[in-house]
Amino acid sequence: MADETKRPLKVFLCHASGDKPAVRDLYKRLVAEGVDAWLDQEKLMPGQDWRVEIPRAVKESDVVVICLSNKSITKEGYVQKEIKFALDSAEEKPEDTIFLIPARLEDCVVPEQLGRWQWVDLFEENGFVRLLRSLKLRAYRVGATIEPAGYESEDQETEHRLDQLYTEGLAAFYTEDWDRASQRFQAILRERPNHENATEKLAQAERQRTLAKLYTQATEAYQSENWTGAIQALEELLGKSGDYRDSVQLLADAKKRNQLKELYAEVKRLHAAQKWQAVVKVFEQISIIEPTYPDPQGLLGSAQREAAELKRLADLNDLYRQGVHKMEAGEWYEARALLERVHKAQTEFLDTEGLLRKVENEITRIEELKKRDNQINTLYEQAHGLIRSKSWRMALDKMEEIQRLDNQFVDKDGLFEKAKIELEQENRVAQRQNELSAMYAEATRLLKEGKYQEALEKWEEVKIIDPKYPDRQGVQRTAKKRLVEVDKTVERKRIRFSVSQKRILPVLVAVSAILFGAIGVLILNARPPIFPSCTTVTSMNDPLFVESNLTSSLIFVDGKITYPSEWTNSKCYKIRLALQPPGQGCGSGTSSIPVEWFLMNDKQRLYLLIRFLKNDFAPAGIHFSYFYPYPYTGRWQFSDSMAFWVPRAFDQYGWDETEFHDDTSNGGSMNTRAKSSYDNQSYWFEFSKPLDSGDGHDWAWKLGDKVGTGLTGDLMLGSFGTSPTVGESYGCRLIQLQLGK
Repeated sequence: MADETKRPLKVFLCHASGDKPAVRDLYKRLVAEGVDAWLDQEKLMPGQDWRVEIPRAVKESDVVVICLSNKSITKEGYVQKEIKFALDSAEEKPEDTIFLIPARLEDCVVPEQLGRWQWVDLFEENGFVRLLRSLKLRAYRVGATIEPAGYESEDQETEHRLDQLYTEGLAAFYTEDWDRASQRFQAILRERPNHENATEKLAQAERQRTLAKLYTQATEAYQSENWTGAIQALEELLGKSGDYRDSVQLLADAKKRNQLKELYAEVKRLHAAQKWQAVVKVFEQISIIEPTYPDPQGLLGSAQREAAELKRLADLNDLYRQGVHKMEAGEWYEARALLERVHKAQTEFLDTEGLLRKVENEITRIEELKKRDNQINTLYEQAHGLIRSKSWRMALDKMEEIQRLDNQFVDKDGLFEKAKIELEQENRVAQRQNELSAMYAEATRLLKEGKYQEALEKWEEVKIIDPKYPDRQGVQRTAKKRLVEVDKTVERKRIRFSVSQKRILPVLVAVSAILFGAIGVLILNARPPIFPSCTTVTSMNDPLFVESNLTSSLIFVDGKITYPSEWTNSKCYKIRLALQPPGQGCGSGTSSIPVEWFLMNDKQRLYLLIRFLKNDFAPAGIHFSYFYPYPYTGRWQFSDSMAFWVPRAFDQYGWDETEFHDDTSNGGSMNTRAKSSYDNQSYWFEFSKPLDSGDGHDWAWKLGDKVGTGLTGDLMLGSFGTSPTVGESYGCRLIQLQLGK
């Protein structure tokens, strides 16, 4: 007898509405065991506010059993609120309290928020027993009881339990839950092996489970068009049950589909072998089996067209043969008429275009010679005009174009040599100006750092090279003034004379060093350039990874090698730029051009030297651009580019998907240095730009940075110009750059 002073254990059953049948069975079993189970359909009275009663029931329960299935874990609705009520209540309990029990009704994932509590699998044979054990432990701790209603005898209790299992097994059997049905009948037979009905039903359930698995396997294969797998599964299924559902029809249809699939595969094989008549015949077989069978690749129409095409080609070949024979006989006009008929019917038939060009060349050869002479005369007059306007580079281009037209052309006025000499002189002047600018900038820097004697000496070096060079920053005046102030301080210490001697001696040494240095530069410039070994990159996969070496060399941005070791410490790469007509986007072409690329940086600036061979590409300009942010969304306000479009350099920013903007147009400054030169073999482009100019428009890089990774932005090296094979074109590569430090 139950202890009348103790109450039954209160258990709240939290569940999704789709699991109601299984949870109702659980409710009945718990009640039969003496548990005060709370199920909404059983406990809620008509007229009660369930939004009030359910949270109250959770609060008053000794245990909350959360029933889980593949339906409940993905379902939105009030069941999620019930779980939250239970979780909140569980947080109020001591850590070792059995209050919240996840119970899986089937094999499913336990939600993360319930993962800390050990769950029970009710679909397993001993699942309910394990649940009941935990409930009894909880009952003991809260002073409650779990005792089933009494029976007159132990046999009656056993009969009741077996009857309950048999009822559950039948319910699962008729709902086609074969796994559950088998579990219930097996539980009965373990306790009563001679239970006739359970034995029969277990055999039926296991047979139906096997048939259902085969049917599922067959339908899945059928739906995925795995006809061989479907046929095997259906034949095995029908061997066990000759009339299972629609298996007979499915098998017939699967065999039909498999036959059609094999025939269409044969069509594709014959089509690939160009056996057009055989393709048509197999399609006739397919049409008999399935008149509407799809031909997604259009193989039938293609085969029919190819058969017709064979006859057309035979006719064209006859006309082509006649035209060639006319050419052999020297009958050029008759040959042109025949070949034009072939060309009109099919533009690229055999070598029709080449033969027509030969015919036209023979007919118009004299006129072409006259036209070439007129073109040369026009180019020569243009070269005269460019010489008068002192456009030396463009004049040389005109003369080279004349040489390409007629390599025997006589330059009676010596325009080529004059333009070449003047261009070299212009480059020397620019080089000298760049050198002086760099030296003066160094003098200014030394002055700002308080190195007055060194600043004055650097200024004297400038004056030695160019006595008229303007001292716009007042280096000489300021340095001398500061040195006088130092002298006064020294005089107060009464060591003026010795200090003066010590100061005069470095000046004399510095002047001597400058003179010897100038002589050394002249000697060095007579030596050939010293280049580093180059890494050859054959892959065209973007982005291309390159590095720049950290250097302390003095770099003169003059578009050429100023002194032999100027670029010795650089990093060199032999790469190829993807080439395509302008406007088609980077990397869309199939051609490429070779480029030699030298890179280095000091602590303030990035330096690039780029070389194109004359016979590979004639560049009109180069750009090295940084696109940020990435991916490409909206306007790229922070995009940046240094570029050189003949004849001047550009500092640009703010790519808006159509063009860059001039950096100086909106508060920025001109930070790009760039020059180009041409030495009859190569085009040279030399660039320099600060790693971080500080004007808010340019890139802001630090030593050791790796840029162009996609996450930090994209780097691109590109060039517009003329290719011997593509014509006017654009070459480019996406770049990843590692700055030296």
